Amino acid sequence: MRTSVVPIAIVGAAAAANASTAVGCSGGLQILLARGTGEKLNSSIANKVAEGIIDRIPNSNFTSLDYPATFTDPPYTSSVADGVNILKNALDSYHSTCPDGKIAGAQVATYAFCGGNGTDSASSEATKNVIAILEFGDPTHVANATYNRGNSTKDGIFALDRDAVKRCESLGDSLRSYCDAGDTYCDLGNVTGVHTSYFKRYTDETVDFVVSRYQNAGDQSSTTISPTGSATTGVGGSASATGDSGGSAPGLGPGNGLLYTAPLAVWAFFQLL
Repeated sequence: MRTSVVPIAIVGAAAAANASTAVGCSGGLQILLARGTGEKLNSSIANKVAEGIIDRIPNSNFTSLDYPATFTDPPYTSSVADGVNILKNALDSYHSTCPDGKIAGAQVATYAFCGGNGTDSASSEATKNVIAILEFGDPTHVANATYNRGNSTKDGIFALDRDAVKRCESLGDSLRSYCDAGDTYCDLGNVTGVHTSYFKRYTDETVDFVVSRYQNAGDQSSTTISPTGSATTGVGGSASATGDSGGSAPGLGPGNGLLYTAPLAVWAFFQLL
């Protein structure tokens, strides 16, 4: 079984009806997924969350983010940095193409949306329409933050600085970070299996959350795009709507994944160390 210590991030974006087909914006949710360190491109255990969203929000699709997702070649820190930059560029590009799109996103996600630990966050223009961010097993986890979910009471191995936590908390109900006790990366625990168990425990809950955020943001699905969910060639590589669920945690390295899971041109981000 492959082992991953990186979070998973999924970013989904749904475009406004009047811009979708003309500029290539998604009519439902465009989900951008950053696999976990050690996972193969287009083969992530986070796929099931993306597929659950696609099943419930017409005209949605997802794209796998092509970044190293490696521990040593390049080293993990470089892999995460590459993932953060690719995500920022994707956010800027989508905002330029689909300015009315809503965004949902996830350590890559944390750094991209909140900055912290020497990393600058994405521009406010690119992130102002973010409606949902999901993180799983994020090594930047900080105990007692208002956006936490799960039963962890400890900081992660790369805990965010206080200023970054405040920026994350300012995102309000749009951000959820799942961390359970015993997780090696987000809880400094030593319980085997916790880090790769989030999608067994929380898939239905997180899909419901993203769909609810999408619906509350306004249904932007009335376009000429086919209502059938699909995979598309995306940032740095291609994506598959279905794939090997694998055993690795999704996300960018021992940290986590782009989150993203949001509509409107919604970006959904899920991260798993």
